[in-house]
Amino acid sequence: MAAAAPTTTDDYAAFLALHEAQLQAIAVPVHLWPSLHAKLSREVFDAGSYFQLAKDEDGDLHAVVLQDIDPSDDPNAIFLIDHAWTFTTDNNKPRDMLTNVPSLLGRMENLMHIAVADAADIDARIHVVLQTMWKFVNSYRLGHLKPEEAATIWYVMDEFGSAIEHSDDPTFRMAPFYYANAQCAFSLLWPTDRVEAHDFATLNYVAARDDDTLTALCSALFYPDGQAYSSELAEIVARRRLHHSDSHLHNETQFNRDNESVPTETASNTNELPTPIKIWTDLKLMFEHLTDPRFEFTDNEAEAHVVWPTRHIKDYVALYNNPNVHVFNQFPNEKILTCKDLLYETCRRANNNQQPPYMALTFNMETEFPELMQEYIRRDQAGLDNVWICKPWNLARSLDTEIATTSAQLAKLAQTGPKVACKYITKPFLIKQRKFDFRFLVMLVDTEPLTLYVSGVYWLRIANNPFTMDRFDDFQTHFTVMNYTDFGVEIISVAEFEAQFKLEYPLEDWDAVKADIFKSIRSLFEAATASPPPLGIHSKPSLAWVAFVCVFILPLWLCRLG
Repeated sequence: MAAAAPTTTDDYAAFLALHEAQLQAIAVPVHLWPSLHAKLSREVFDAGSYFQLAKDEDGDLHAVVLQDIDPSDDPNAIFLIDHAWTFTTDNNKPRDMLTNVPSLLGRMENLMHIAVADAADIDARIHVVLQTMWKFVNSYRLGHLKPEEAATIWYVMDEFGSAIEHSDDPTFRMAPFYYANAQCAFSLLWPTDRVEAHDFATLNYVAARDDDTLTALCSALFYPDGQAYSSELAEIVARRRLHHSDSHLHNETQFNRDNESVPTETASNTNELPTPIKIWTDLKLMFEHLTDPRFEFTDNEAEAHVVWPTRHIKDYVALYNNPNVHVFNQFPNEKILTCKDLLYETCRRANNNQQPPYMALTFNMETEFPELMQEYIRRDQAGLDNVWICKPWNLARSLDTEIATTSAQLAKLAQTGPKVACKYITKPFLIKQRKFDFRFLVMLVDTEPLTLYVSGVYWLRIANNPFTMDRFDDFQTHFTVMNYTDFGVEIISVAEFEAQFKLEYPLEDWDAVKADIFKSIRSLFEAATASPPPLGIHSKPSLAWVAFVCVFILPLWLCRLG
């Protein structure tokens, strides 16, 4: 095939200025870059000259190569694949798009080979697409955004791209590519080696850190088919249990990931706090509400008596060595309480490597996906529900959090960044028929002996819609964090909650329930202080850190901390 028509040198240089780093990151061979630029500039979709779609006897589509392709000899052997559907999952967007975008539902049904009964209503058809789409979607993020702003962007490739099947030994590579000139994303497809005519085009859709995880992800992606993968899981999990210490050794390396500097010895700061007390902070709420004349704000962090940043403090040595500093708002190694993977590992270790009773059944999707998938299969075969809530290790406010109901969804979520998967609480305690959680403010005063205080005022966060075990994409039903969304927020005071509790549950004793909650909170901090750093919290030094930790409790009972 002839190469795509060339573009000017200046145009190509401008293209590289915007896109070279991206091309290098996804490892597109350099000799294909000029052709790619030409195709993008002129919107050339020429895959039809190299491939055709063919149905097998079961009616499944395959992408078949029409002629020999030698990537080293054909500079045109890179192809643009359009995205038929692009979406984020926040605020029920996939369901809304399938409902409101003309022809999208029908196109997805055809692309995903979904048989539609004549009498099927729209809601039922949409439900099937929402369940099936996870076998077809891929994802990317926009790298220039902060983690809390960079939502996962999901996409379904067009009919040609979606017909390219999985292989552990693929003939092609594919990667999403953002073309800045058009402000549009495509998928790029290119052969990894010489491909002969009549071969199937294949891709490896699974990115894994090791062979065990690769097998588990493939099992999840193709379950209940793909028996060759699933049959290996039991053997893999049994072997991993025999070498349990190895996996925990890997997990324990995660405790060192932030490289905090902490002094080995500290001396008391005997200087009296002057008046006014100088505070350095970048927290907007503090500027708005701290008006007591005994305090004043300073722009110079080095002269502050109180250091209260929103960033993660890593250099504790500088704080301890600064004679001005008396108080700061974090404590060394607090990540074992605030990062979900480390919290889970800490609590499990303190409970003889078993799931603790105050935490939902949890798996680290980065290191324990084989165990998660084996549990998924066990529950499926036993006829139990298989609803999992998947949360990023270190984001709050339900950001990038998804409720998964299929194994393919678990597999795709596992490839969007480090997450934990927690068994979804299917019978939560309800108020006003709605799901809610508590926010308790805990002050850690000392670790030897363990001394905790819990604020007498706690906060409720409550869903907007009555709880049901369906439509898990409905944020207002299944999530409680409404104050960062465009949805309404209902504020329920402590007095109102306790009165409502007594009204709805007259046989229950709220004081007894609260005592159980406090017992769970203490168990959590006992686990956190059971080992020395880096596996536990540092002993309380002389210089005062103020250890306020927000514990979120979902009845039944302690579920998460952030």
